Amino acid sequence: MARPHKLRLADGSVIELEPSDMRSWFEKGLINADTPVQVPGSNTWSTLSQVTDLGGGARRRAAAQSRPAATPSRPSSAPVNRSAPLSSSGFSARGGAQRREYVEPSPWPRRLVIGGAVALALSAVAFTSGWWLPAIEKMVASFRGRDDSSERDAAAKAEDEMQRRHRLAVQEAAQQLPHLRTDTIELVMASSAVGVLDPSEVFRRAYEAAGRGLPALDRAEAQELSGLNSALSSSLSARERVRLADYIERVRGRRPTSPPEDAEMARLVGRAATAMNPTRRARLQALFAKVVASALAAPPPVAQLPGDDAAAATR
Repeated sequence: MARPHKLRLADGSVIELEPSDMRSWFEKGLINADTPVQVPGSNTWSTLSQVTDLGGGARRRAAAQSRPAATPSRPSSAPVNRSAPLSSSGFSARGGAQRREYVEPSPWPRRLVIGGAVALALSAVAFTSGWWLPAIEKMVASFRGRDDSSERDAAAKAEDEMQRRHRLAVQEAAQQLPHLRTDTIELVMASSAVGVLDPSEVFRRAYEAAGRGLPALDRAEAQELSGLNSALSSSLSARERVRLADYIERVRGRRPTSPPEDAEMARLVGRAATAMNPTRRARLQALFAKVVASALAAPPPVAQLPGDDAAAATR
């Protein structure tokens, strides 16, 4: 029985074939005449054409295969006999070369590794939450505190601006309307939705409220107020007294007046009140405060009138 020969293929691999199989491989173009062959019992390599008689047709094929352009085919194109059992060297029991099929590795090991890493990361986050979560909450609270502080500052600035405007408006009205006390002016402004009024508007609203609040005076106070109004208008010309009386009647009757007319009448009364005796002017302010407060449904402010010190001392 012929012993198998060793053949070194073009890719460097070494296989064993019997002489009949070598001829078959040669005819199929899997090996050529220059393929290194090692005969049994020898340690040297020869060529296929040196150890095997390839025959006439085989010689022509060997000559064609030995040309430089010829490239030996890789044994991977050899037909695979799937029915033949494989030996440990990768050859079938009948001597034919047999390819092992490539089996793609399962993706599950990689998935398990990734899943385990994710689980460990989540566990680490959960176990360390007692350390980093309070810090984050504190940081968020500090940012919220800054926002709340900014809103409070903005609201405080807006409130300060409104208070400043109100204070300036009250001061201006007190200068132009000396027959009204400061608390009476603030009460008139508070009765409006705006809260800040021009002196002429305060003047008109105060006279309108005074007309509605006259029932709050007793008979003696009503007569006193009438006398003080006469003293107020005594410094005006006859024409100015007529115009002022007509204006006051229209205001108390809630008939329309124009802003220029309001401003002009306010100047007339302011000039006349400045010319009054300070004691009588203070009494006029007190009676105006009472009737205006009564009309605006607010208790009149406690005011000390001239002569009240002596009365308080006798109590």
